[in-house]
Amino acid sequence: MERYDDLCFADRERMENIRHVGEVSKLILEDGVITLTTFISQFRSDQQKVRSLFLRGDFLEVYCNSPLEVCTSRDVKGLYQCAAP
Repeated sequence: MERYDDLCFADRERMENIRHVGEVSKLILEDGVITLTTFISQFRSDQQKVRSLFLRGDFLEVYCNSPLEVCTSRDVKGLYQCAAP
């Protein structure tokens, strides 16, 4: 099994992380388990790629729009600060 503990906030790594979440979710769903995932996906193309992995009706996307200041203030791990340009 591949390891993904080296992923960071660079675009390429974020895209790979989203792809990985989608692939694993699909495998779990194929075993008959409803899967909920949460992640930050900044690229619409990544969202579309993940959606294309699933049959119609097996994928539901919920978009939450929150100001950066709110996300940063709730970020107990300091991840937003690490990702700041």
